[in-house]
Amino acid sequence: DKLRTTAEAHHRVAVVEIMGRHSNIILIVENKDTWYTMKRMMQDGLSVLGYSIKTVIYGEGRKIESSLESIYSIECKHLLNETTRVLYFGDIDAEGISILTNLQERYKNLKIEPFYAGYHVLLNHLEYVRDKDDVTSKIDIDKLNIPIVLNELDSSELAIIQSLLRKYQILPQEILNNERLRTYDR
Repeated sequence: DKLRTTAEAHHRVAVVEIMGRHSNIILIVENKDTWYTMKRMMQDGLSVLGYSIKTVIYGEGRKIESSLESIYSIECKHLLNETTRVLYFGDIDAEGISILTNLQERYKNLKIEPFYAGYHVLLNHLEYVRDKDDVTSKIDIDKLNIPIVLNELDSSELAIIQSLLRKYQILPQEILNNERLRTYDR
């Protein structure tokens, strides 16, 4: 809680790093609830959907697009090296896919990849799809190039995502709460 309060007060990204892991995977998540869930799992020494995550970053939605610069700061340089793998996991909606696309374009050297394991699991919970509350920001979904950005999803999964986006619906990552995620890692 102190980390979150401090991060919010200084308009910074919240980062949790678990030392001593033999992993160089950084996971950026879009939402706070998901960040807490991943943090709890990491602290309990658990993998996240089969991945041994070393660092989880709470991206605060679109704020991560500019605040990822803080990883390049002196105090965070140790997080990135030639073996670091950076994964992104956001809501399945136009905003979440747009954030991923923008991060990939802006930070090409990080080679940011979608966290496919998370997206596969989300797509198994279509009962949680809902209409977007705010559809004022109309993102041109054709420009998102979903089949290329999410190229490891199969054609049926891509069709579901494209349908959700066209209908201005969302499948929020927060549905993968602590209890639900732990059942996948057993």
